[in-house]
Amino acid sequence: MSLTSDFQLAFLLLFSVFAIASSLLIVRQKNVFYSAVALGLLGVSVAVIIALLNPIAYSFYSALHLILYVGSAIVFLSVSLVVFRGLEVKERRVAWASILGFITALVVFFAFILTFVENTPTPLQAQVFTLSTFANTLLSDYWFPILILVIALATTLIEALSLARGGK
Repeated sequence: MSLTSDFQLAFLLLFSVFAIASSLLIVRQKNVFYSAVALGLLGVSVAVIIALLNPIAYSFYSALHLILYVGSAIVFLSVSLVVFRGLEVKERRVAWASILGFITALVVFFAFILTFVENTPTPLQAQVFTLSTFANTLLSDYWFPILILVIALATTLIEALSLARGGK
């Protein structure tokens, strides 16, 4: 392995552990605010993991994931603080749930490690990259994700304006 792939593997392991810890925080927190913050951290972790898998191929998808996931976590945070202001939540304890979750996370983690360690990527050829080729690629190949992104961002903007005006 080269030095770059060693760093990528180290960051992949670090952000995988960070994603597992964030997901456990989401489930374990009683307060909606801390769950929403952990949801945003989970979105950042998953976006970094996606980008580290293949930086050339998945960097665009990772950036869109970061915008959508963290943006939706912030909207969830603001809406939940307004809606669930005085709500009491009763917690149910299931003794075997955390053990089952940990075992499932380990199985999935090792499945991903075995999948990506065995498959070595083929080297890509360098291409000339201009703004017009980027725009053509986006509009021809990724029109549906861009449409979903525009709708999601417009919805987020409308919700933020509504909350800023006092919910009236």
